[in-house]
Amino acid sequence: MFKKILLVLCLFFISFSFSYQIKADMGPKPTTTVEVVGLLEPYYFDLLYEVDSSSVATHDEVTFNEQLEYDYYDLDYPDTLNGYQDEDGFASYTLYRTSPHSIAQVEENKFVCGYFSPPRTFKIVLILDNDEIIVSKILQKSLFHSKFVFDLSDFSKTSADSKVIDGITVYEVSDGLTQSIPWEKAIISFITTVTLTIIIELIILFLFMYRKQDSFILVLKINLFSQGLLYLAMILSYLSSDFFGYLGALIIGELIVFVFEIYMVGRFLKEKSKSKACTYALIANLISLLSGVLFFSIFLPF
Repeated sequence: MFKKILLVLCLFFISFSFSYQIKADMGPKPTTTVEVVGLLEPYYFDLLYEVDSSSVATHDEVTFNEQLEYDYYDLDYPDTLNGYQDEDGFASYTLYRTSPHSIAQVEENKFVCGYFSPPRTFKIVLILDNDEIIVSKILQKSLFHSKFVFDLSDFSKTSADSKVIDGITVYEVSDGLTQSIPWEKAIISFITTVTLTIIIELIILFLFMYRKQDSFILVLKINLFSQGLLYLAMILSYLSSDFFGYLGALIIGELIVFVFEIYMVGRFLKEKSKSKACTYALIANLISLLSGVLFFSIFLPF
């Protein structure tokens, strides 16, 4: 039986490694999603971010088109922001971001900015006709996947604060902005991942020839506590930090869970010998670690 368990473990490692290699360049990357609400006239979407003034040169036609190719959601882009920098030192994300970046339009009025490094400090800018732009207040990206709603239902050019910068009429809007946190999806991800991980550990317990109800109840309670805290920490770190923060929570959390579960199972799981209980805990945690990463990557709440 022990050899069969080791075989299952090896097959699991191989299948996980294969899937990981296929998806190695498809890991989660930070994004900023913006939904524009209530603006009826046509516009082009972009972000402004803080740029050194020496980097904001007016692009020639070739350079201008190179900045747009593959990185902007539309084939067309007005030259309104070409060479533009506002009083706060902010310039176009599309035209002046040097690291890999992109803006994709996922719905009619919803845009995803990212690829590698959407700016943490930025403004939303909407480019209208006749060299006019609507600019939000300065925003701070606080989540790995930040989502903002820019509500312009009450916006009016006649009542909005405006100024002229380099011949461009700038309407400044400080209201109508909210950042949402996907708590509902996070809860679903948490419940799904913890449930699947615990099921796997109970199956492994069965493969180790444990049959008493008390043994399964004990392992269930231990895992509800340890796996629940682990994946809660992972989700919170992923929400509020970055992918490396998530990995840090996973590595540190799993080390704590390893020690905790081996101790608890070795001490209280009495159906068989202490050595077999500890062996079960070690193998179960190795498999649940890999399955947890796999499940969490599938059921990410974003």
